[in-house]
Formats: sequence, C-alpha cells, structure tokens
Amino acid sequence: MDQNVIPVINVEPLLGENSAAWTSIDQAIGEACEAFGGFVVVGLPKPLRPEIAEFRKLLSVFDLPQPILSEIGKREMRPESQRSLRGYVARLSGGFAYNEIFDVGPEPPVDGPPIKDIQLLTETNAWPQKEPAPGWRDEVIRQYRQLESFCIQLVLSFARYLNVNETAAAARYQNSNSTFRLLKYPERPPGIEIRGEMDAVRVHCGREYSLIGSEHTDNGGLTLLWQDQPGLQFQTPSGVWLDVPVISEGFAVLLGESLETQSSQRFLATPHRILGHRHIRHSMVFFLEPGLFSSTQPFSKDSFEQSPLEENTYAASLVETLRKTGRA
Repeated sequence: MDQNVIPVINVEPLLGENSAAWTSIDQAIGEACEAFGGFVVVGLPKPLRPEIAEFRKLLSVFDLPQPILSEIGKREMRPESQRSLRGYVARLSGGFAYNEIFDVGPEPPVDGPPIKDIQLLTETNAWPQKEPAPGWRDEVIRQYRQLESFCIQLVLSFARYLNVNETAAAARYQNSNSTFRLLKYPERPPGIEIRGEMDAVRVHCGREYSLIGSEHTDNGGLTLLWQDQPGLQFQTPSGVWLDVPVISEGFAVLLGESLETQSSQRFLATPHRILGHRHIRHSMVFFLEPGLFSSTQPFSKDSFEQSPLEENTYAASLVETLRKTGRA
C-alpha cells in the first residue's frame, strides 16, 4: 500500500449478497481506515452515482436569489433565526471557512431523548419557497436516503473488520439525525480571516495555497464527500497531508469522532481541510451520525445492547457541542 496515495476501493462486491466476497473488501477498508483515516469508494451502483448534470441540479440551490436564501438562514448568519442545524449559511466574511452551505436532515425529522435543548437537533428542514429546479426537493430527499443506506453498509463492514456484532453496530445508526450538506466555495478574495488567520495560506508540496476550509474533524460517525474540483486533503494518522483525488463517480470516506470512540480508537477521526485552487469549488457531503438515543461507547460483541442513560446519548454530546460552539 503506497503511503503517499489515498486508497481507492471498489465496493461493488460489498453491495452484493455474496458474503464470501466481503472479506477482502472488509480487509481493504479496515486497513485503509487504520493507515490513512479514510479512502475513496468507487464501483457504486447508478442510483448512488448520479451524472454530473444531476449533481449540478442539486447544487443549483446556490443560484437562488439571496432574499430567498436569507429566509432559510441559520442563526450563524441571522441572529434572529431559530435554526441551528437545518438551512442556509453564507460564510463570506470569514470564520471557520469561506463558503456557502445548505443543510438537510431526515424528512420527516426524528425524535430525540427528553434532554434540555433537544429541539435544536430535531428541527424541520428549511426548504426554500421556490425550488431552483423542478423536482429538486424530491431529488435531495432521495439522495439523502440512498447515501444513508450506503453508509450503513460501510458500518457493517467496519464491524466485521473490528470483530464486533454487526447488527448491534448498525443499530447505533438507525433513525439517525444525519445531515446532507451542499457546499459552494467561491474563490477567496484578499482580506478574509480564516480561524483567526488573515489571508491564511498552507504550503503543500512546495506550493502555497489559500485556506478556504480550516483543519478539523467531524463529530459524527463517518462522512461521505463528493467534489467537483480538487481541494480536499486528509491528514493521515502519521501526520502527512494527502490530496484526495477528484473522482466524479466516487466519494471520499472520512471517519468521525463518534466512530473513533465506538471503534476503541482503532479508527481515528480524520483531520481534513480545504485548499483553494483559484476557482469556484462545489461539493456534497453526507454526515452519518448515530441515532440520537444511541451510545457512543465502544461497539460490543454482544447482539443486544442496553440503552444508554439520557446523559450518555449521542444527542447529549451533540447538544454540548452546539453549546460550546455558540450555536445553542
């Protein structure tokens, strides 16, 4: 395995019913997670592998007039908004990143445990009054559900590699509060501050790039990411930053903080960032998160798991994250 190239794994056998074919794929996926913190999947069936034109249709939300987008803005950009998770944000004055985002959750929303501020996690989706293209909303929902289903197949593969119970591991992610995110990264102009750095740059392979998405890890289980232009980088567990290749028919897979805990730290959360390449960049991301009632404790070999105390649920940890980041 070349330590300077992120693995590209054909997962077609994983989606079939021939369990004998899963072993080698499980091994390749598990080794990639431990050595690189992620990988790229190809070999997806057509419903999960839309044509570029279909991706463009989803991303056309950013072509809507600003007043329509502002109506569904989150609290991050509109202090009077009641929304924390679902809706639109324009981060064009700097901060965590230089981008525009639109977030969609499960349709309809899922329930959560009766803890303080649980309503922050169970928001309805913020659909724009005017669709950017006919059938756009239905296509967003369809893509959400297909990506969620595929992610569960990856969780089952992780469980087999980790030698824990598949059924119990997958159950942690049923009825989840996952997020499907559409992103647009305009070319960053001078004078923008990213995470406290004015005109932040990063040097990679001897070349200087503008930073448009600051270094971070995701707090969910795993992340699928499609990009139409280069820019995404992983940092491997050994500390090396690697470019994620642009493969139109594939998705990058990153690991989240919840999976790190659930895997007993065998799969470390993937630090990643976005570098600017002097062009507009789009991406689509699916964040698979544990169910709000689920535990983030290590997976078990037992087929039955007791329900965690409310204060030990994924919902409680996520609400605490929102409070710390000022979104609660």
